[in-house]
Amino acid sequence: MPDQDHNQAINRRQFLKLGAMSGLLASMPELAAANERSLIRQREPEVMQVGLCLPTHLHSQHAVQELLLGLQFASAQAVVPFTFKLQAPQTIDQILSTKPTATRWLSLGTPLGLQMLSESLPQQTIIAASLGEHFAVANPSPNLLINSFGMADAAWQSAVWASQQRGKRAIILRSPALSGYDCTWGFEQGLLAGGAQLIADFNVNAQANFDELAAKVTSLNPDLVYLALNAAESQQWWQSFTQSSKALWITPNPTLEPNLAQRLRKQGLELAYAGGWNPSTQQAFRDAFSKTYGTEPSQHHALGYDTALLIASTTTNTKAASYTGLRGPTSIDRFQTTNAPTYLHFLVSQKRQAAPISFAALDQAKVQQQLAAIRSGITQPYV
Repeated sequence: MPDQDHNQAINRRQFLKLGAMSGLLASMPELAAANERSLIRQREPEVMQVGLCLPTHLHSQHAVQELLLGLQFASAQAVVPFTFKLQAPQTIDQILSTKPTATRWLSLGTPLGLQMLSESLPQQTIIAASLGEHFAVANPSPNLLINSFGMADAAWQSAVWASQQRGKRAIILRSPALSGYDCTWGFEQGLLAGGAQLIADFNVNAQANFDELAAKVTSLNPDLVYLALNAAESQQWWQSFTQSSKALWITPNPTLEPNLAQRLRKQGLELAYAGGWNPSTQQAFRDAFSKTYGTEPSQHHALGYDTALLIASTTTNTKAASYTGLRGPTSIDRFQTTNAPTYLHFLVSQKRQAAPISFAALDQAKVQQQLAAIRSGITQPYV
């Protein structure tokens, strides 16, 4: 998956372009084409109006485009019984000062800033879509739903598993862009839950000497390393790290070039991605998406696809919402958050065919007890 520009804010003009893009997608013949074998397509699909409320300072234009395309792809594949008509994005202040016509509002990012909106629009459903954040919002409004792709949960679960199976001495390498994010926080909490020790925590920035840092990591001889870097930073790191290592390396970033994977395997390394893909559905989704659009789907595409399923499941009763998506059986817990299994996928394994490990959904009530006053509240972007 290509790296994304995390610092590029989206202005209103770009938002309007996204709205126009999504409207064009909905009208394209291939998106309107019926699946003749599907009962859903025996009649014209309904039109679902969805307003967009996207915090401009958190997201790149590219991420938003991918989310919207994933949303429309679910409609194109007839997995939801309607097409989406996306309204031009607005800020929370703009929505509150007008009379919105949409019955559902979608935001890519943290739900914490949407609490006020959901309380002000009690008859409308507010959906916050996030790649990672899942740690329970203490008192969410009943009409605020948090659709998380479970990356922070997977980080927590993978740290518990790895500390029990691979060793107790761990290192975190974190990007400044990711240092406050819930994935890294979740991994730290998982280490504590698994009885592991964090022996070093390094910040990695553009001015860092990667060769010196690689030498430090090697000298510490850890059992586990959490590599919380984006795709470009990861590539730069692996160019410097040419030593062998007994550690299991875990990352929230699934991007890895085949040639690099081959080199890491020859070094004797093992690298795993902690995230939300269900192995049994991942390949079918990838194949169908690639066939339609000629490109590999990203995690934001998948998040948009699952968000469409969540919207479909809330058409009658938000409290009973559930669906089977790309992470498997997904339900809404008492924190108004999607709850589903998470997975650890091996990108490089000395066993050559290491099977993904499935973790049961976290008990968010127990997680909430451990949060105390520590929570980043910032969720994007992770990759």
